[in-house]
Amino acid sequence: MDAVILSKMQRYCSYQERTETEVRQKLASFRLTREDEKAILEQLIAECYFDNERFTEIYVKSKSAKAWGKNKIKVALLQKKIPETLIRKYLASINLEQDRKNIVKLIDKWLKVNKKQDNVLVKLYRYLYGKGYDVELISETLKSYEL
Repeated sequence: MDAVILSKMQRYCSYQERTETEVRQKLASFRLTREDEKAILEQLIAECYFDNERFTEIYVKSKSAKAWGKNKIKVALLQKKIPETLIRKYLASINLEQDRKNIVKLIDKWLKVNKKQDNVLVKLYRYLYGKGYDVELISETLKSYEL
């Protein structure tokens, strides 16, 4: 096993949470033998340098706090090759009330800039849908606005 590469990978994983896919891709960039790659990967796993579950939990919390909807978070996690079981588990932890508050903040922010446009409701709906919120939740929240 190459100690220099192991050290680089440990720093790579320590800098921020990583998925197994990201770690494997980074390892592949070093053009190691399969045996060395496997040994380094096993060492990183044994020392808990990365964990898909830990990554998913942190990712969901941080993106939800940045007003991302469940759909957008799910798509991003699927692109990172996170198993759907983990995605469902942590998306279920998102508080519905927090989602509503996030939508209200987004609506207020959007309306400050775009209120005088034509088709405000349609454009606002598309904006919120693009942020990853469910159709029902958007419709329910928009009912309280007079647009």
